[in-house]
Amino acid sequence: MDKAEHLEQFASLYIGCKVIRAVECDKYTFQQEVQNKALPDGDNEPGYMVIYPDKYISWSPADTFIHAYRLVSENETELFRKGLEINDKEVTA
Repeated sequence: MDKAEHLEQFASLYIGCKVIRAVECDKYTFQQEVQNKALPDGDNEPGYMVIYPDKYISWSPADTFIHAYRLVSENETELFRKGLEINDKEVTA
Protein backbone atom coordinates (compact mmCIF):
# COMPACT_ATOMS: atom_id res chain seq x y z
CA MET A 1 0.00 0.00 0.00
CA ASP A 2 1.48 3.35 -1.05
CA LYS A 3 1.24 6.57 0.98
CA ALA A 4 -1.82 7.92 -0.94
CA GLU A 5 -3.74 4.66 -0.44
CA HIS A 6 -2.90 4.71 3.26
CA LEU A 7 -4.09 8.32 3.69
CA GLU A 8 -7.30 7.67 1.70
CA GLN A 9 -8.44 5.37 4.51
CA PHE A 10 -8.81 8.42 6.78
CA ALA A 11 -9.90 11.05 4.23
CA SER A 12 -13.51 12.10 3.71
CA LEU A 13 -15.01 12.55 0.24
CA TYR A 14 -15.76 16.07 -1.05
CA ILE A 15 -17.35 17.46 -4.19
CA GLY A 16 -16.31 20.93 -5.31
CA CYS A 17 -18.03 23.27 -7.71
CA LYS A 18 -16.56 26.49 -9.06
CA VAL A 19 -16.65 28.45 -12.29
CA ILE A 20 -13.17 29.07 -13.65
CA ARG A 21 -11.56 30.27 -16.85
CA ALA A 22 -9.00 28.08 -18.61
CA VAL A 23 -6.77 28.01 -21.67
CA GLU A 24 -5.04 24.98 -23.15
CA CYS A 25 -1.41 25.41 -22.20
CA ASP A 26 1.39 22.87 -21.93
CA LYS A 27 3.46 22.68 -18.76
CA TYR A 28 6.60 24.03 -20.41
CA THR A 29 4.85 27.18 -21.69
CA PHE A 30 3.05 27.76 -18.38
CA GLN A 31 6.20 27.55 -16.29
CA GLN A 32 8.20 29.63 -18.74
CA GLU A 33 5.60 32.36 -19.41
CA VAL A 34 3.64 32.54 -16.12
CA GLN A 35 6.14 31.41 -13.50
CA ASN A 36 9.31 32.64 -15.26
CA LYS A 37 10.97 29.25 -14.74
CA ALA A 38 13.15 27.43 -17.22
CA LEU A 39 12.39 23.75 -17.83
CA PRO A 40 14.11 21.14 -19.95
CA ASP A 41 12.72 21.24 -23.51
CA GLY A 42 11.42 17.66 -23.16
CA ASP A 43 9.01 18.53 -20.31
CA ASN A 44 6.05 19.44 -22.52
CA GLU A 45 3.08 17.76 -20.79
CA PRO A 46 -0.32 18.87 -22.18
CA GLY A 47 -2.60 20.72 -19.80
CA TYR A 48 -4.53 23.87 -19.00
CA MET A 49 -3.74 27.22 -17.42
CA VAL A 50 -6.53 27.78 -14.88
CA ILE A 51 -7.64 31.24 -13.74
CA TYR A 52 -9.77 31.27 -10.58
CA PRO A 53 -12.30 33.98 -9.63
CA ASP A 54 -9.82 35.47 -7.13
CA LYS A 55 -7.30 35.80 -10.03
CA TYR A 56 -5.09 32.96 -8.75
CA ILE A 57 -3.45 31.24 -11.74
CA SER A 58 -2.38 27.61 -11.75
CA TRP A 59 -1.68 24.79 -14.18
CA SER A 60 -3.50 21.45 -14.40
CA PRO A 61 -2.50 18.33 -16.34
CA ALA A 62 -4.93 17.72 -19.22
CA ASP A 63 -6.28 14.42 -17.85
CA THR A 64 -6.95 15.90 -14.41
CA PHE A 65 -8.61 18.99 -15.90
CA ILE A 66 -10.84 17.05 -18.31
CA HIS A 67 -12.15 14.87 -15.48
CA ALA A 68 -12.88 17.87 -13.24
CA TYR A 69 -14.35 20.47 -15.61
CA ARG A 70 -16.61 20.84 -18.63
CA LEU A 71 -17.09 23.78 -20.95
CA VAL A 72 -19.95 26.12 -19.97
CA SER A 73 -22.70 26.22 -22.63
CA GLU A 74 -23.91 29.48 -24.20
CA ASN A 75 -27.17 29.26 -22.19
CA GLU A 76 -25.26 28.72 -18.96
CA THR A 77 -22.97 31.64 -19.80
CA GLU A 78 -25.99 33.91 -20.24
CA LEU A 79 -27.51 32.74 -16.94
CA PHE A 80 -24.18 33.27 -15.21
CA ARG A 81 -23.89 36.82 -16.57
CA LYS A 82 -27.46 37.62 -15.49
CA GLY A 83 -26.66 36.28 -12.03
CA LEU A 84 -23.63 38.55 -11.81
CA GLU A 85 -25.74 41.55 -12.86
CA ILE A 86 -28.35 40.75 -10.19
CA ASN A 87 -25.67 40.33 -7.51
CA ASP A 88 -24.03 43.63 -8.53
CA LYS A 89 -27.38 45.45 -8.20
CA GLU A 90 -28.03 43.90 -4.78
CA VAL A 91 -24.60 44.94 -3.54
CA THR A 92 -24.96 48.53 -4.72
CA ALA A 93 -28.62 48.90 -3.64
